[in-house]
Amino acid sequence: MCNAGAFVIGFSAAGGILQLGVSVMSEFFPKSKAKVTSIYMMMGGLANFVIPLITGYLSNIGLQYIIVLDFTFALLALITAIIVFIRYYRVFIIPENDVRFGERKFCTRLNTIKHRG
Repeated sequence: MCNAGAFVIGFSAAGGILQLGVSVMSEFFPKSKAKVTSIYMMMGGLANFVIPLITGYLSNIGLQYIIVLDFTFALLALITAIIVFIRYYRVFIIPENDVRFGERKFCTRLNTIKHRG
């Protein structure tokens, strides 16, 4: 039962994040999509090797430190996501009729174009 639950959670939760990250990075760097994809995948592979080593070491000290590490990574991911979100709306020109979340708040380019024209 645990294996089936872990499979469902892993398949549904983690699967889309990888593609979303590669897609956003490719939008930011359109001339080097292959390089972006390879760096993104290599960092994922490095994390698959290094994180179990770190958590194995932390489990010898105390299991609570693994939770602290996980919380730290989650906090860093949230901060990074907010930075990328804001940066996305400042770099790309979003059409006026687009209904994406946060468009009116973070898109300084759109506001400048509206005021000029």
